Amino acid sequence: MKEVRANILEGKYEEILAAVQSPVIALTELIKNAADSCQNSTDPIVVKIDTENRIIEIKDSGEGICEKEIERLGEAGYSSKMVGAHTVSPIDNPLSGSKGLGLLTAFFISDTLEIETFSVRDQKSYFIMWKKGNQKFSYDETTESYDIGTKIVLKNVEEQK
Repeated sequence: MKEVRANILEGKYEEILAAVQSPVIALTELIKNAADSCQNSTDPIVVKIDTENRIIEIKDSGEGICEKEIERLGEAGYSSKMVGAHTVSPIDNPLSGSKGLGLLTAFFISDTLEIETFSVRDQKSYFIMWKKGNQKFSYDETTESYDIGTKIVLKNVEEQK
């Protein structure tokens, strides 16, 4: 029997995997990711919407993203959440995601994703840049001292969304 490998067309990866039903769902997914990383029940999650510059920021003070997890960020179907007996967040809330798609929902409403993160595990800061349609992202360890946690910045948010 012949086998044919399923594939996603060049330049369509982010668009197809971000095919959610509404901007509210996209933002909810990103906020749930932030909540899953909270270290304490009093950790704030801050959402800023700048309509003039078409930017949305979501900031948490959670555990951040380590380099090992950054390298798997674009791997649909993979999530470090809910692996084995790991089903609750550090503050004993049920984890909300496990498919590795939450971050990709950002591309439903924007075309550029920037992430600043300080990893508690690595004790290092990282900057991640991902543009829709590239099917790749870049990251670097940075000497800039980010606050504990992660800030996700959605740029060029579509006006109608």
